[in-house]
Amino acid sequence: MSPLPHGALVDSVQGIYDQRTRGYRIQLRDASDMFDSSPPSFADAYFITPDTIRCIFDRNLTQASANNVLNYTVTSTLGPPDAAFRQVSEQRRAPQGHDRAVGGRSARITANGLVNAANGQAMTSAQAQTMFEGIARSRQVQAPDPAALAGSPCDDRSKFAGAGSTTGDRITMRGVCITNYGSTYFLEDAAGGVRSGITVFAPIGALVAGHQYVMAGGIQEFFTETEFVGNVYLKDEGVVAIPAAAVQTVHVLRDTTCDLAQALSTSEDYEGMLVKVVDVKTTEERTAGQSFGVAGPYPGQPRHDPDRQQHHPHVRPHQGPVRHGDRRDGSGVERVRRRPVAHPAAQRCRHRGEPHAERRSQPAVGSELRRSPPSPARQAQGHVQPCLSVTT
Repeated sequence: MSPLPHGALVDSVQGIYDQRTRGYRIQLRDASDMFDSSPPSFADAYFITPDTIRCIFDRNLTQASANNVLNYTVTSTLGPPDAAFRQVSEQRRAPQGHDRAVGGRSARITANGLVNAANGQAMTSAQAQTMFEGIARSRQVQAPDPAALAGSPCDDRSKFAGAGSTTGDRITMRGVCITNYGSTYFLEDAAGGVRSGITVFAPIGALVAGHQYVMAGGIQEFFTETEFVGNVYLKDEGVVAIPAAAVQTVHVLRDTTCDLAQALSTSEDYEGMLVKVVDVKTTEERTAGQSFGVAGPYPGQPRHDPDRQQHHPHVRPHQGPVRHGDRRDGSGVERVRRRPVAHPAAQRCRHRGEPHAERRSQPAVGSELRRSPPSPARQAQGHVQPCLSVTT
């Protein structure tokens, strides 16, 4: 509930009487424990279906005012609401039944005349909430903002994110959970395809891999990684198949070029997706619990690359030792972040578990040790294999 202004008259309050360090206090359970002279305030709004907006108020409303469609004005492709009904305490929604929203367009809903059920006080001035209408797909969210691409410098970022690293307006998305690493989850459009993945940080409930979800929140560019944050609504739609891993080369997954013309295949196209690299070779010795670098495609000589991201302290451990020169296939979730540290670009392919890093047959170690490193001339001509960090 919204805090009362200084000097507001309160008829009565009720709650749990509790002793704390600084003395006793009455702890309100929710807005229904406050009996004041204030009208309701419009706190939040977001789509929960393609034609239904849930509106949140800080106080319980009378059923008559909550169900009156004339108290709501919707500015979107839906047109005016044709029905409204009160839900559970503090949650109201205004469904639109005659049209379907075009996912991703800006929308605005204004409320006025709603009445506080506890004291009969009505809103006398309009209050509004803005959001993106309908239910968007990850591919829509990950699509680059043309204005940002044309900026100086070029920036591949979502048009649904706020300025800088701030969160944008409310948006509702649908996606299939691929996996999670702690409180960070990865969702992908059921149909797959480029730019179909999204990172979800700290949802309000645990997500299950192989289930499809509808969720409302906001989009943020976190160290240039497009993330879904501030989750306020979550619905499990049941079991849906996880899209197949997208097979791609190390070169593409490491390419952080800002593609102004959108004519290239780069790491941004696979951010948050399940990806697979085939016939790559490890480039360093690692013990269980460490990340490891790979180069490919094999055969070929990996090169020393000072910009290649090494082990990151916050990644999950690999379940077995890795030897330099191991030949492997591997799949995991692609993450791309540009950090203001010594390594300006960090690409990570995070394994979901040991079965996703498959060791392949390889020549004898002695033959590898006798092979000469690539010459400076070949390095200058680009005849060396790119490297990628694989984290688990």
